Amino acid sequence: MGRFCTRGILFGGVIYCSGSGHTANHRPLTGALYQPIRQKAGTEISDRSSPVRCRIRGNRTEVRKNEKIYPERRMSTLKIICVDDEEPVLNQTVSLCSELPMNPETVGFERPAEALLWLKEHPADVALLDINMPDMNGIQLASEMKKLLPEISIIFLTGCPEYALDAFAIHASGYIMKPLGRERLLSEIRYALSHDKGIHAYAHIEAHTFGEFELTVDGVTVHFTRAKAKELLAYLIDRHGKSVSRANVFAVLYEDRQYDRSMQKQLDVIIRSLRDTLRKYGIEDIFELNRGYLRVCSEKINCDMYRFTNGDPEAINLYRGEYMSAYSWATITEAFIGQSIYDENELIRRSDAY
Repeated sequence: MGRFCTRGILFGGVIYCSGSGHTANHRPLTGALYQPIRQKAGTEISDRSSPVRCRIRGNRTEVRKNEKIYPERRMSTLKIICVDDEEPVLNQTVSLCSELPMNPETVGFERPAEALLWLKEHPADVALLDINMPDMNGIQLASEMKKLLPEISIIFLTGCPEYALDAFAIHASGYIMKPLGRERLLSEIRYALSHDKGIHAYAHIEAHTFGEFELTVDGVTVHFTRAKAKELLAYLIDRHGKSVSRANVFAVLYEDRQYDRSMQKQLDVIIRSLRDTLRKYGIEDIFELNRGYLRVCSEKINCDMYRFTNGDPEAINLYRGEYMSAYSWATITEAFIGQSIYDENELIRRSDAY
């Protein structure tokens, strides 16, 4: 249901098919959201294996009747289903979902029955449900969804606090009072994924150290306003959670420069810049500064180097001979990695010889 429409509007890179459309058998369409499509205005989007063909005109996307919509490519495995009988509220909810850093695949429905029908064929990870709806309220809908998908995370969106006890009676993951805000939505979805799916709460923070250093949050690359702030974080990640004094940090970042008063102030600027960047991405708690000593909370970071040292075969296979290649101080760890691989290969060779 909700796959055919007469018109679509692009919300933040996601095509939303409004309730004014109709399906092929003339039943009212409640809506559908698909993955971001990055194309220039006036170009055709099509895929031989897909249900999409549409034309982007300026900031609007025209979707002709009986032509299906399909993403240019899938960028995330996270799937969200939104159900609300009020079209303006549904529009706002799916629009906010399109702005989430996870870049989820999202569908929206105004009718619970159609949402259930869609869910039978398309398993979802998270359901955002209004509670006050005709025919079937959100509590009943959640119960039916749990029968279909016991692992689905349910988050209720409502203006009625009196339903809270009923909501948590069916093991809902979250309960958000309207009007909905992006930060609260992001927080609840992250909690739902880490709590219900057994995923580590900080698995969305990834440090890529093999090759050039890069930090990502929910697959989005973190951009640093100062190169030295990025290098500072890289060095602290290299130290694997160990505390490092300000003087030692300065010696690494500036090598032969003298640690005088003016450079101490410069280091303050770098540290402040790092904190501001981490706060912008909502991950400021991975960094600690206490009595002149700096560290990262390594347990809160999913790092390829950390997995390598723990013997993770996937991380070992990812290594291609380079580690944080932009930084000279990283050659020490790079040599350690190389020696570890050599020792392991030598051990295997000797065991094969016997």
